[in-house]
Amino acid sequence: MGEGAEERRAVEALKISLAIYSQTEWLNSPKLTVVDLREKVVLVQFWTYTCINWLRTLSYVCAWAKRYKDQGLVVIGVHTPEFAFEKDADNVHVLTVSR
Repeated sequence: MGEGAEERRAVEALKISLAIYSQTEWLNSPKLTVVDLREKVVLVQFWTYTCINWLRTLSYVCAWAKRYKDQGLVVIGVHTPEFAFEKDADNVHVLTVSR
């Protein structure tokens, strides 16, 4: 490893940790930190609940999460609303509870 590579990795890990931890609200999980995710395989899925492409992948990602959880897979879904009604937290809560 080159000189400074370890420091650069630490800075990048800190940036990721801050980005993940700074989310306004976490659903279905306590807030996760880089320490929580260390030595895990992390799949980050950006979604909005009216996106047909996301809906088509949902069953697969849920199955992977269940199947590979014990092997270290962590799935983090990041809700990225496009329309005003998708920004309503109550709508997101209803959907995530029903899944």
